Amino acid sequence: IFICEELKNYCVENFDYNKPYSIITNFVDVNTKPIFYNNKTEIFTIGYFGSITTYEGLPFLINVMKKINKEKIKVKLLLIGTIHDIMKQNIHLRIEVDLPFIEYIEWSDNLEYYYKKINLFCIPRYDYTVCNYVLPLKPYEVLLKKIPLLTSDCLVLQNLSNNGKYFMTFQRNNSDDLFNKLLKCIE
Repeated sequence: IFICEELKNYCVENFDYNKPYSIITNFVDVNTKPIFYNNKTEIFTIGYFGSITTYEGLPFLINVMKKINKEKIKVKLLLIGTIHDIMKQNIHLRIEVDLPFIEYIEWSDNLEYYYKKINLFCIPRYDYTVCNYVLPLKPYEVLLKKIPLLTSDCLVLQNLSNNGKYFMTFQRNNSDDLFNKLLKCIE
């Protein structure tokens, strides 16, 4: 069983996979205009909960958020997860430098509380092979809660939407597009 068409295609093409398979569909209509809302928080809060690795693109998101804050628009990043060794020094340094708009929590069993604190969930993945074929599971939880989701346009993330209502993509590795999409979500 595959959770997306892209992963199935990758396995068939690269591993000579010829066994019977099924694909779990999510009934996506990417042509529907996204709906974004504000959770009535003082500061617009962008959430990222999950594995903090190099390919997830968090330094990219942090740099764009710094630019937004320079525009005098108050935005905060709520970052929850385990920082993998390769990212520890880089991410901790950024948190110390950019502390005013980053709240970091190592991990929490009370994610429901934190979901209520965010206005938008962002997955800024870079253009790595793993990002194009391995689907993170957190977006399903986010969409189920009707929290707006903004992701890079990696193959596997393009097909993730809740009938388009709470979902938008930006061009991966393009800071101007991420900046503009974030502004659209904040307004």
